[in-house]
Amino acid sequence: MAGSEPEALAAAAAAACGFPCVVKQRRSRQGVGVIRAGSRAELEAVLDSLWRLGDEVVVQRFCPPGGVSRRVLVLAGEVLGATEHHAGVGEFRANAARGASVAVTDLDAETARLASAAATVVGLGFAGVDLIPDETRWV
Repeated sequence: MAGSEPEALAAAAAAACGFPCVVKQRRSRQGVGVIRAGSRAELEAVLDSLWRLGDEVVVQRFCPPGGVSRRVLVLAGEVLGATEHHAGVGEFRANAARGASVAVTDLDAETARLASAAATVVGLGFAGVDLIPDETRWV
């Protein structure tokens, strides 16, 4: 969910995502501006602070276990390759700029199709699509 008015967004996010959830500044890069909120009070405080700074945010469900992601490079609908990222101890952001380990990984056909479709649906000819695990699949 995306929005800017803190109280309304907090209420909608709590209902849709539950806790913990993740708040991302729309212009965040390299894991900076990505915040895990464990309760409604934390979420409201984060949203209010970012709103006062004039930042737009996105709130999403936190997918356990956290700390793992895949970056898939897609060019014109074709998957060029992928890396798997594992966050350091105590960190939920699996971002190389935040100290995550990174290794080349193979993708199954379903995950490759997902990454290609994600790039296509937002109209990107070249994209780095980040996927996170959700139980038995990548989302």
